[in-house]
Amino acid sequence: MIEITGGSSQSARGRMPTGLRVCQAKGNKILLENGRWYTDWVMGSHGAIYGYAPDWWVKALSSAAEWGQSASIGCTDERIVAEMIAQFYPDIEAVRFMCTGSDPCAASIKLARAITGRDKLLVYGYHGTNQVFCTPPEVSGTTIDMRRGTLQADRDAFVPLPWDPTEQTFSALNKQIAAVIIEIPSVTGFGDLVIRDWLRSLFSRARDLGVLVILDEVKTGFRYGRSGAAGLYDLHGLVDLYCFGKTLGNGYPISCLAGKKDILKELTNGVHFSGTFFGEPIGLALAKATLRQLMVEQPWEYLYTMGDELMRSWNRSYEAVHLQGHCMRPELSGSKEMIARFVQTYFDYGHIVAQSPWYVTTATTMKDIGDLTCQSL
Repeated sequence: MIEITGGSSQSARGRMPTGLRVCQAKGNKILLENGRWYTDWVMGSHGAIYGYAPDWWVKALSSAAEWGQSASIGCTDERIVAEMIAQFYPDIEAVRFMCTGSDPCAASIKLARAITGRDKLLVYGYHGTNQVFCTPPEVSGTTIDMRRGTLQADRDAFVPLPWDPTEQTFSALNKQIAAVIIEIPSVTGFGDLVIRDWLRSLFSRARDLGVLVILDEVKTGFRYGRSGAAGLYDLHGLVDLYCFGKTLGNGYPISCLAGKKDILKELTNGVHFSGTFFGEPIGLALAKATLRQLMVEQPWEYLYTMGDELMRSWNRSYEAVHLQGHCMRPELSGSKEMIARFVQTYFDYGHIVAQSPWYVTTATTMKDIGDLTCQSL
């Protein structure tokens, strides 16, 4: 939201301790209006794997702009990028391109309800702003009801799934459920093997009951490894639909719904879900360039090394506020007051931090980590 006040504007985005705006973003750094460069650990909440505007990305963007905008017929890159995605996720049979991460999540639910004839959803995590995800308040400590403006029927159809890999009964899973949709949290609280066994058991039980399995990989896709969370937790073959975004175009607004062709074909058979800019050529060109870069560089060893070092160095330096969770996108843990102090103090030191997930990128260096953790608070 932009508030216009006497010719100037103010933004509520990010709740950062500054009224300054960004003039340029490059690598993992941003230049603000005060003429100072800052190391950005939040990375716009999309955490582009290669950081802001890498040279190959800028080149692809420039070339794509010469093609023009979306035309009356789909772009040739749709087929190319779809086939590239299938090289990362071998159980994907079809792809539908969209714009934001909310789009495939909403489309997947509409498909699930149309195919199963059921209404209820079993949900863990945040899946965008579509009203079918009528969750309780998301922001810790707030009294704001995030469900305002939604239908009671959607609220009643929303069944929260507790994140509890010690629980194997899945009592909320039954033949009234159309779909189970899960986003892997940053802070899981359990080891990878425990999470893998729990997810595999949950997804297998869902499929036995005719419940569609939807894995929201908007944040984890292509980040946690070549096959994202599906590969990390050995979920290939158990997922009906995947939701991708954020990382797909290295931070450019392109997303897609991918998975079984028999399910996705219903989008052309009466399950209407459309957008003027679905499959627009610039986003496809940047997705193609990003996936090609991932295939060539395979940056995951470097990303894990940086993430592990970031968490070790930070947690050695500070006791009051810890970094916890997956090293690719850890979160600050501590009192609200202490986190607010860290956010402000680090901004003064030239670092953008927040309680929300941090993202390491290929632009992250040991020097960045050293500069971050050598500060006196």
